[in-house]
Amino acid sequence: MLEEAVRATRHRLVVTESVYRSRSERRWLDLLDGRFNGYRRGGRMSAALAFGRPEEWLALFAARGLRVAATRWIGWRLEPLVHHPLLFALDVSVTPLFGGCLLTRA
Repeated sequence: MLEEAVRATRHRLVVTESVYRSRSERRWLDLLDGRFNGYRRGGRMSAALAFGRPEEWLALFAARGLRVAATRWIGWRLEPLVHHPLLFALDVSVTPLFGGCLLTRA
């Protein structure tokens, strides 16, 4: 999905992800994320199978040539006690073309 979003974006891409920084945070995500998503979607959404640490997301973005313009913890006031949604603002500036040439998007 990330590749398609990058392809369709001209300048800035905003990604929000549930992340964890410790084993206990990962356990909370595994326990609660699927339940809450299923509740919000009337049972039509399966549980996420893969969560990442913030640094894993940053490495993924860097590997795809995306520059992180900003990050911000988001969510309601008590949410950080068990859930850590992180927003990434990513700049999409260079697209590879045929023959290894590069085009800067304007």
